[in-house]
Amino acid sequence: MSMSRLAIAFLVASLAMTAAGAAAAAQTSTGTIVGRVIDQQGGALPGTTVTLLGKTALRTQITDASGAFRFVALDVDTYSLRAELAGFRGRQGPLIELGIGNSIELTLELELAAIAEQVAFRRDRPKTRRLSDERDRSQRDDRLSMTDGRVLRGGPW
Repeated sequence: MSMSRLAIAFLVASLAMTAAGAAAAAQTSTGTIVGRVIDQQGGALPGTTVTLLGKTALRTQITDASGAFRFVALDVDTYSLRAELAGFRGRQGPLIELGIGNSIELTLELELAAIAEQVAFRRDRPKTRRLSDERDRSQRDDRLSMTDGRVLRGGPW
């Protein structure tokens, strides 16, 4: 083999090893879970608290304006997911088996919560009186006087 052929073979082998090393480095040992939280009509639910629980991780996110959430760089594990928003029933998602390099996409639908309280209104007469009512009564009482068992109304006696 000539020297130039040997140099070319060495160069090709070096490039092949470099490419293989780059491909191995590009593989990730983590995964991603993304999704959306919607209501029963399919509308986005922004502000929903989404909690992800695994053996080694507990993460929480708040959904954005489109109801989206994203958990990235998760270790290979089995995860459970829960979504909660005031006025809606909390929702436990399915168990998620996350493998190396997996990206899992979910949609969680929340139902409106049942109304737990009943508010009763009762119409009563007000128990407070205006100050002017009290003053008027006091002045009327001053004008009343009793003479011979009769009540006389009018001027000062």
